[in-house]
This record gives sequence, C-alpha cells and structure tokens, in this order.
Amino acid sequence: MDIRSFIALPLSEEMAASFFEVAETLCNIEHFQQIRWLPPQNCHMTLAFLGNVEEERLESLARILGQSLAEITMGILRFNEVSPFPFNARPRVIAALAETSEWLKTLQSSCRQAARKAGIVLERRRFVPHVTLARMNGRRRNSPGLPPLFIETQIPVKQVVLYESILHSEGAQYHVIESFDLMTAETLQSS
Repeated sequence: MDIRSFIALPLSEEMAASFFEVAETLCNIEHFQQIRWLPPQNCHMTLAFLGNVEEERLESLARILGQSLAEITMGILRFNEVSPFPFNARPRVIAALAETSEWLKTLQSSCRQAARKAGIVLERRRFVPHVTLARMNGRRRNSPGLPPLFIETQIPVKQVVLYESILHSEGAQYHVIESFDLMTAETLQSS
C-alpha cells in the first residue's frame, strides 16, 4: 500500500499561533480576504516531500534516517518574515519564511539523501525554508506585490519527523510515522 508522506520539522501549536497573529494582519488587505487557514497542529517545515511511497520503502527510509540523523545536532530556525509566497504575482500561500542557514541546508540534504538511498524518487525543487500558514483562494490570489511583515523569531529544533499525509476535502491530516531526536551539543562532545 502506498502512503503519502513527507519529512519535516514540527512546530509547536504555541509557535504556530504567534505566526498566525502576524499573518492575520494580511487578512485586512482586500486581496487576502478569502484564505483558508491551516490548523496550528498542521504547521511544520517540509524538508522533503516524498509523495506516495510503498510501505516497505518507508520502513527502509526510517532506518536510514535514524542512522543519518544520529550525528546531526539540534539547531535553531530563524524566521524573519511572514508574507505571501511564492514571490510572484500569484502567491498560493501565506508563509513564515526562515533563513537558510548552513545547519538547515545540511539537515535538509541529509533527509533527501536518506530518501534517495531508500529508493524514493524526489522532485527537483529549490529548498525555500518556510511554514505554510494559509492557502489562498485560487480565484482571488492576484497580488499587487504586497510587502512582507517582518518578524524576528527563533525556534529550537530538537527533532525531525516522518509524517503520513491523509487528504480530506476539508484539508490534510498528518500522522507521525516516526520521529528522530537530534543530538545535543553535549552529547556530541561526550561521544
């Protein structure tokens, strides 16, 4: 059986709520009146979208991820803006955007490499670290180029999660397949 899945960094509902407070400012702008907010428990930063994957490959991926993430330390996500995304005349979402640090690039690359080792074919797309907060109604998403709302938020990252995504008419529902704790700097030094 194929399972729609992805690898991501989870966000607490409290942190998601702080992003929503900033993002709601965009709702007062005419072009963004018709949007569909995601539930706070669905907020995450995707590191690798896997698509529909056979259950056996996901089991293999979980083993490989466990090995490849065992040497990666915890890190910090630095968010700097909430804005319509992508940055073109027809943004599809409102997102909290994060800096692309070397630590985050390494983490994302490790996850993609693990997926490839498990035999999963991934789409080629540029990694733009973001957390989707809302989806825009397709008929009303023309944008005159609204400026971003700047924020300064840091979030500690302690784990990576392999999720299952089940699509419903009212939106996706996510279930944890397996989670992987990242190492503390102290653990790394003592080993």
